[in-house]
Amino acid sequence: MALEDLKELAAYRGDFRNFCVICDQLEKRWVDCKWNVEETHFSTHFRSSQVDEVSCPITPSKYADLVPIRSTGDGNCLFNSASLAICRNESHANELWLRTCLELAKNKDFYKAHPVLVNCRIPYHSGRNGPGIMSVETLCDLTCFDASSSCEFGKKGFDAALESEIFRTSHNYSYSGTLQIMALASVLGVPIQTIYPDQNHKLLPVYENVFQPRQGRHSSNSIFVRIQIGRAS
Repeated sequence: MALEDLKELAAYRGDFRNFCVICDQLEKRWVDCKWNVEETHFSTHFRSSQVDEVSCPITPSKYADLVPIRSTGDGNCLFNSASLAICRNESHANELWLRTCLELAKNKDFYKAHPVLVNCRIPYHSGRNGPGIMSVETLCDLTCFDASSSCEFGKKGFDAALESEIFRTSHNYSYSGTLQIMALASVLGVPIQTIYPDQNHKLLPVYENVFQPRQGRHSSNSIFVRIQIGRAS
């Protein structure tokens, strides 16, 4: 059902107004739910054969006590990983993916000024203007947009680029990045902690962070989902 609804939604990409209308219709079909997210432990819930041997060598040493778990690398790996985290299999991946599309379309204004982007004051130096702090729009472009959305940013401005990225979320086998992680935290209702292999990256304060749910549900709870960027964790 979720995959069929995603196909219907993807057919409206390019027309954000109608895209949002369809999202409203689908949201009524998919009533709100609260996922039963619990702490999962490798020793009791996963098999040694599920270890992601590719991610192990690139996991930062400060996370040496964590064991990365392999998800299906089909372009929808963010949602496959999240499903593994909440129910130890990938059966909910399509539903999480659909709900993430709905969350982004309905709450675009929140995500265009997400607290992580607003609070990550990353310095830069312009040859013309000297030192400064990256704007929220620039940070979003660098950390949330794929190449096609960045192209829209250059041609039509920030809002058009953000809408392009929301459209892209509905595409099958389409790599998910920071924007989708932000929305997925709201879908799950618990924080998502991201782990990034390159600890020297200039944009690490965005790439490696704890993304809180939009409505703060369970934000005081010690339970959260961990995702290693690029691989399941």
